[in-house]
Amino acid sequence: CVKYTMSQKQATITVGDSTKALTFGTNGEVTYTYDGDGTVTCESSDTSKVTCSVDTTNKKITLTPVAATTSNVTVTVKAGNGTNYSAADNKTITVTVGRKSVAFPTCADKAYTAAEQTLFAAHTSGEYTNTVLKGTNVNSYTVSLTPTANYQWSSGDNVTSARTLTCKIVKSDTTTTMSAVTKTYNGSNQAASGASAKLSSNSSTISGAAFTYTYYSGDSCSGTALTAAPKTVGTYSVKATLTGTDNYNTSTSSCVKYTMSQKKATITVADSTKTLTFGTNGEVTYTYDGDGTVTCES
Repeated sequence: CVKYTMSQKQATITVGDSTKALTFGTNGEVTYTYDGDGTVTCESSDTSKVTCSVDTTNKKITLTPVAATTSNVTVTVKAGNGTNYSAADNKTITVTVGRKSVAFPTCADKAYTAAEQTLFAAHTSGEYTNTVLKGTNVNSYTVSLTPTANYQWSSGDNVTSARTLTCKIVKSDTTTTMSAVTKTYNGSNQAASGASAKLSSNSSTISGAAFTYTYYSGDSCSGTALTAAPKTVGTYSVKATLTGTDNYNTSTSSCVKYTMSQKKATITVADSTKTLTFGTNGEVTYTYDGDGTVTCES
């Protein structure tokens, strides 16, 4: 009787890719073949940049980027001793992780609202750093945006450098309204008042708004405008125009009726009683603030 010895056969591993370029945020896969009966494992030379895992059922190695790299990371694929197969020679995959591309953001113009507005909010998802951008008055506002270590701009030159984003507050349109005007004659030109205006951007009333009023004879705002506010009794028409500013545009109200009614005249007499002597006339003085004809009747 003699001894019969069967020794292990050395297993072999092959990998589908010896180099793999990854992009941050997207896993990569490398297939492999293995003819042994040991356990296939993988090991990264820098787990702060790349980690790996082995799917022995589907025979693939998943490479997960943790951070963008400036130098190569080596992933070593191993298989130890099994029952019938000895350990395979290690295989390596050279891995790089590139920055993920992100579009440079934009901001839409915002209309003036008389209140501070956030033009660009603080970015919280990590692609780039910035501060909150706010403004109140019509102007151009800027903020500097810099990609973080794992990202780059998707277009243009110097894709990893800071760029300036410009956001604008633009003039708001407005609406002006006024009600019918009623005045009583006082001998002077009497200007209209009471117009108000709102910002179209948020329907808020404009504080301290200034208006000019245009007057017309008759029932419509047509024809030649009067050179001054009405002074005499009659029916007129008027419209109000908001004075625009750097922050909002002008607007004009609809045409409304302006009525100047008569003032009640007054007469006063110096004597409410008078004793006369036959043959001698008497006189009584009076004052009158109207424009009619003063008469007397016994």
